[in-house]
Amino acid sequence: MPMLTKATLGTATPAPMPVQWLELTELTEAREVATFPLLVPAFVPEGIPLHMIRVSDYADDTQNVRILYLEPGGTLYEIVHGGKKMVDVQLTMTEIPVPLDSIARMSYGNVLDIREVQVRGQVGYTYWSRSVSAGNWATLTWREGALDIRVSVIGPWPQPHEYNPHGLDETLLRIAESLQTLE
Repeated sequence: MPMLTKATLGTATPAPMPVQWLELTELTEAREVATFPLLVPAFVPEGIPLHMIRVSDYADDTQNVRILYLEPGGTLYEIVHGGKKMVDVQLTMTEIPVPLDSIARMSYGNVLDIREVQVRGQVGYTYWSRSVSAGNWATLTWREGALDIRVSVIGPWPQPHEYNPHGLDETLLRIAESLQTLE
């Protein structure tokens, strides 16, 4: 499969800011305010329960739902400083697919070693990003229907790096393949 580097990516325009957002603690609450059926993972690594759901609405009628799972006793602040493991599932309802050259702007750091993978019958991309404070993290992103989907693992996982850039791909794919519609 082709491996792409940051140098092969084009420049993307910045993402718009949300006009309204909610922070919720129950998936059923999120299902009520989401404008599309929510996909939630049936598999999240053991010991990482649901922490919160963020629903963001944008002026262009798109919506983003982030389902965040966090090790107990941790705060989002601790994630930034490398203390706890987190799984972040993002669903974005948009008519405009995220092009490959925009993956770099979807990340909080430098996107490295982009690799094409098959996920849920679709073409997806895995990559990793460096972080001095939070530890490196790995991401899988793809499009399914009108949803752009992104699954990330952040925190003190086995760290992806130059010699093992896709060491967390199996975990990402397992989470992704377990996604199911919240009834």
